[in-house]
Amino acid sequence: MEKIILTSIIISLIITAIYATTWPGMIFHNPTSGIKDLLEAKKIGVVYKPLFGCLICMSSFWTFIAWLISMDGFHLIWVMLCVAGINTIITALIKDIIPDEM
Repeated sequence: MEKIILTSIIISLIITAIYATTWPGMIFHNPTSGIKDLLEAKKIGVVYKPLFGCLICMSSFWTFIAWLISMDGFHLIWVMLCVAGINTIITALIKDIIPDEM
């Protein structure tokens, strides 16, 4: 159980870092804006949210990526649900500083 919680916290913090670096004025804002425009042009703009655009939505995609990269073999479903819960709490805490342009 401790392993699931620790893994979830680490993945959640990584996702939060990825999300924050895509805000206006941050290092990955321009590349992710280009990706968003490309996805919208191809009529698959809905894919942007799990990649970079929504902290809670990013839980599923990035937890799966961490699971693929990890040599640890954590319980994917349980960790994914925990990460989504942690990201929901983080979103509630930082909602006032999230840019409206996202």
